[in-house]
Amino acid sequence: MIFLLAGSLLGSSAQALWVPVNVTPYDHQMQPVHKFLVSAAYQPVPQVNLAEIAARMRPIHRMPYRFQDTWPTPDQVRTAGRADCKGKAVLLLDELRRAGIHGMILVIGVRTPVSRETHAWLELTADGQDLILDPTYSSRPFVREAVSSRHYQRHFAYAGSQKWSAISPGWLVASR
Repeated sequence: MIFLLAGSLLGSSAQALWVPVNVTPYDHQMQPVHKFLVSAAYQPVPQVNLAEIAARMRPIHRMPYRFQDTWPTPDQVRTAGRADCKGKAVLLLDELRRAGIHGMILVIGVRTPVSRETHAWLELTADGQDLILDPTYSSRPFVREAVSSRHYQRHFAYAGSQKWSAISPGWLVASR
């Protein structure tokens, strides 16, 4: 039996197809934030206030960058006053949840075609648009369609207790 996977499971972007998974290569590394990530179920949102999101992103964007091997909790980032993309994404997720904004997914992937390291950011689908929330490189959300399809390539996504793996459109998944 052969299955053709079509359509995006998260958002409307045709960049990647999402397949639910039970484990990812990042699960062990993300153990410190597991409890935080699963504390709120994924709920799509119909609309958001982009100005409010940008107001939450700005101070995190200004925060000094400092690489960490493990995923820090939002409180650890607040205490340290600096973070890498993992810490900034988790802190933004926490700040937006506290503001009553839900429906974000945490994404791990690569930011540019020449990236040698993975990167973490948030995505949100609202008002019919897929938004990228990357406080490491931007102080405001931006529309995925405004970015080259070769940028922000998704590998894995997390929302609540759900996990997904991205595959390129057109791939066939075969099973016997």
